[in-house]
Amino acid sequence: SLKLGNNTTTFNKNYGKTTFDDSANELSNALDTIFKSCIYPKTNSIECIPTPIANCANLDKKKIPLLNFDIEPDCNKPETCLFCANLVLHNDKEDIRKLLSVLEMFQTSKLKVSEQALQIQERIQNLLDEMQIKFPETTAIIDSVRVEVEEGEIDAYWADISITLSILELL
Repeated sequence: SLKLGNNTTTFNKNYGKTTFDDSANELSNALDTIFKSCIYPKTNSIECIPTPIANCANLDKKKIPLLNFDIEPDCNKPETCLFCANLVLHNDKEDIRKLLSVLEMFQTSKLKVSEQALQIQERIQNLLDEMQIKFPETTAIIDSVRVEVEEGEIDAYWADISITLSILELL
């Protein structure tokens, strides 16, 4: 407020009369923008490269963390891409299978569930929910792929990770 030259009178006159509902709506709109901005139909015009978790719109590997999350994106840890503004998620079987494969691995893991693992699972579920809201026809695809993943048809990348974790007796 000092930098803007605001004092108590300026604050009370211009900012202090915001209601809880106004603040809640503004925050809700901001969060909606964050969650919905990464989900696109497969036919979008965004240039991106496939990753083990979905797709990346940043071809020069600059990670841009999303606000309000504790997990810092790391291009060497694909599951952290879920928390990067460069994430591009298509409403197709391929990307849905990637997400559900990660979710399945966390759910079958013998490791103690960490806070980061819970955040990743919650983010995946939120993305799948948003995808169904934005593209209702995706619900049938998600249900179909979920059954396939539960029967063992997980994404190839995550299948390799799963084998490694099984050998280490962590899965």
